[in-house]
Amino acid sequence: MPDIPQSTKMNIFHKAKNAEQPRRILVEVVIIGSLYAIYTLGRNNTDASKSQAFTNAKHIIRVEHFFSMYIERSIHAYFLPFDWIIIASNYFYGSFHFIVTLFALFYVFAKDPKRYSHVRTTIVSGTLISLVGFITFPLMPPRLMPSDYGYVDTLAKYPTFWSFNTEEFAAISNQFAAMPSVHIVWSTWCVFSLFPYIKKRWLKILLCCYPICTLFVVIVTSNHYILDAVGGLAVFGAAYWVSRIITSLTTRSAIDKTASLAEINAK
Repeated sequence: MPDIPQSTKMNIFHKAKNAEQPRRILVEVVIIGSLYAIYTLGRNNTDASKSQAFTNAKHIIRVEHFFSMYIERSIHAYFLPFDWIIIASNYFYGSFHFIVTLFALFYVFAKDPKRYSHVRTTIVSGTLISLVGFITFPLMPPRLMPSDYGYVDTLAKYPTFWSFNTEEFAAISNQFAAMPSVHIVWSTWCVFSLFPYIKKRWLKILLCCYPICTLFVVIVTSNHYILDAVGGLAVFGAAYWVSRIITSLTTRSAIDKTASLAEINAK
């Protein structure tokens, strides 16, 4: 019996995937739930040293000074008098980026199953790489630096639903998980995920502004340094290539397996 052409194998493979849609949904829920559990446990149960985190923060500031990019304190100080901007940024930082990220994930899953594996594996890889950064490089964020550095903890000073400085939150959260900025990793990933499906130019521009707005938020709320954002971009780039390799290998294996089963059934 002649070999099945590659295009036919692909058609068989995607038909098989569509037939398994309910199972796929369950698998994806388990994957994302497990990722969040691993990320939360790893991030919050790291025994980070306050002195080491402070030392690392001084290193970061020194490097930024060297490259003339230590601008976060000036930006933070300029916007502090504008209460509504700070409060809105606090809510954005704590909530909005989760909502947008989940929307992007679900949208691609429903819209483009063929591309979804690459998209999902990218955010999984990026989040896990970030976790390694938190464990190996504890970093004191600007908001926790001594007062003479000129930063204000906006979540503690301005009214929000939560504060990272409460005893309850501090007991379960790693205050020094700042390098890289996961907000930047995820917001950049959202552009990567959704951009191919947007047709209107103004919506494309709006989407591309999302990571820029995220950068503004993490700086104005004194939660991150500029280098944290640079680290986030580097992590996204690494995650993208890791995902391409993994997706290529797993997809090829699944296609060959499905085609082999089809050949057996045909005989």
